[in-house]
Amino acid sequence: MNPSTDCPRFDSCSAPLCPMSEESQRDCAWFPDEEVCKLAQYAGAVMATRQRRIAKVTRRDPGRGCFTAAMLRHPCVVKPGIQGLDPETPITEERERAWIAGRASTKTTPRGAGFRGRQRAEVAAPVVLGREVVLAHVQAPEGPETAA
Repeated sequence: MNPSTDCPRFDSCSAPLCPMSEESQRDCAWFPDEEVCKLAQYAGAVMATRQRRIAKVTRRDPGRGCFTAAMLRHPCVVKPGIQGLDPETPITEERERAWIAGRASTKTTPRGAGFRGRQRAEVAAPVVLGREVVLAHVQAPEGPETAA
């Protein structure tokens, strides 16, 4: 897609990361005090949603660094205190990967797993092997334990 011909807001838009432009997503960085794409067809996109969330939680402290398109697409937890990359040093893929690796993912369990966002805990259970008793890690039962 070519934003200059396909985007109806191209002349008035000042968003540095354009969802229609692969070039801007590859070469540009976004700061929390900058504009986000306002086209309705991209309003629910992961990148735009995460930009709005970061802008909201950093409203009082906009000097929290810059974010690349790859960082904005990563399913990380966005909360107050989130810190982007230092814009004073060159932004490299290695720095992006390090930032992404250091973020907790919002994905805890696969959809439809039935855990409602919680993971089952592993517990140690005694297992008899010959004359030895060893502890093996097994899945904890669901629900409250009942006394027998």
